[in-house]
Amino acid sequence: MTAFGRLNKSILNRAGQQSMLVRGLVTRALMLGFLEGGRRLAVGRNVALAIYGELVIGDSVMLADGCALEVGPNGRLVLGNNSFVGRHSVIRAEQSIEIGAHCIMAEHCTVRDQDHLVDPDERLNEKAAQTAPVVLESNVWIGAGVRVLKGVHIGEGSVVAANAVIRGHVPPGVVMGGIPARVLRSARKSVLG
Repeated sequence: MTAFGRLNKSILNRAGQQSMLVRGLVTRALMLGFLEGGRRLAVGRNVALAIYGELVIGDSVMLADGCALEVGPNGRLVLGNNSFVGRHSVIRAEQSIEIGAHCIMAEHCTVRDQDHLVDPDERLNEKAAQTAPVVLESNVWIGAGVRVLKGVHIGEGSVVAANAVIRGHVPPGVVMGGIPARVLRSARKSVLG
């Protein structure tokens, strides 16, 4: 690539980043009564927000193209400082989802704090879905295509491998993978030797 080509690519990247920040400012202005925080919020193209409950966004959060945040009327969604939600990922909070600071969620992930009802009679009678809070502590990395189910608690510094399905409690500082996910190894080099 020529120096001119690299310069053009650099300019385009900066322009894209600036347009995401502008969309973040517009989003904050339009959602004044529903959105708490969000300084330096960066919003990609075609981001869907359906906020009926409480949305708390930390500083320097980035919502990539096509992701969706949904908060039910009694729900609360917290995105910590410097967190990233990848392209076409969905976060649905009917009760409570808390994502800590410096968390990275790759593309096509789903985080939900509720299950759909299995019993056909219950579905016909429109009974409420079962919910349980979800917590991702700080510095968690969620790989592409991961599904985080209701009641999950992921410990600080843990990594979840691509396409895993997470249930229950994940200890801090581990790598999880599989369906259902299990601990594969430590996420820290010093422990591995």
